[in-house]
Amino acid sequence: MVLIGAGLAKEMIYTGKHIDAQTALSYGLVNKVVPAEELLDAAKALMADILKVSPVAIKYAKLSINKGADMDLMNGLEVEKDLAGLCFATEDKEVGMHAFLEKQKPVFR
Repeated sequence: MVLIGAGLAKEMIYTGKHIDAQTALSYGLVNKVVPAEELLDAAKALMADILKVSPVAIKYAKLSINKGADMDLMNGLEVEKDLAGLCFATEDKEVGMHAFLEKQKPVFR
């Protein structure tokens, strides 16, 4: 998986210079920058959003990303397809479909 281009990576490695949070954000090394006093609240808010999603889907998405990053595109897509298919055989799929049809928020276990 490539986070930044070779040029920026080499510059950072060769110079050993520290970068600030805004630079890390502009390089794509971090997703978000918040003031230190807001960090815990921001992390909790992100976790709350993640917890709204099926834990099974999160598990397989994480596995798909981690495994797929080390593969060529075709094999990565095959892993993604297989893991997505496993999600359809779970209770969480039923919970999500029911909530969608009833226009409710799903409650996953």
